[in-house]
Amino acid sequence: MSSVETRVATSEPVVERVKETPTRPPRPTPTIVPTKKPDPTHTPYPTHTPYPTSAPAPTSAPAPILTPVPTPARPAVSGYLLKINGTYVRPGHVSILIENGHIMVHPMTGEDGSYPNRTEVTLGYYPNNAAAGVSWSGVDLLKGDISVVYMDRDREVVATIGP
Repeated sequence: MSSVETRVATSEPVVERVKETPTRPPRPTPTIVPTKKPDPTHTPYPTHTPYPTSAPAPTSAPAPILTPVPTPARPAVSGYLLKINGTYVRPGHVSILIENGHIMVHPMTGEDGSYPNRTEVTLGYYPNNAAAGVSWSGVDLLKGDISVVYMDRDREVVATIGP
């Protein structure tokens, strides 16, 4: 606001003086400043940087040399094969020699060493020592000292005759 002074009855011209009251300085308009998002890769302190070393590379032991063991291939036959203690029953043979005795096979195989499907093969044991017993695995039926195998697939029988 201003006030006005007036002078009267002087030879001087009338001068008006305006006295202004100080006004407040204008406030600055707030400026929106975006906030800085933290940098995910920023590290506030220095980190260790690995340096290559002159250590020798580890050496591995030499690989062992493996000697291949031949696996007997299944012969190409028309029927099923019978293996007793790891040996195929051969054509024309009725006796298989095993440790402490032998095994008798009935009937004999066909000309190719195989048995037709559903053949009933009877196995009997004959020990070197008359008092020895036998244990069988891989058979279908036990009839006293005799075992039976039904040839519906290739079969493997293990016979162990005691001393």
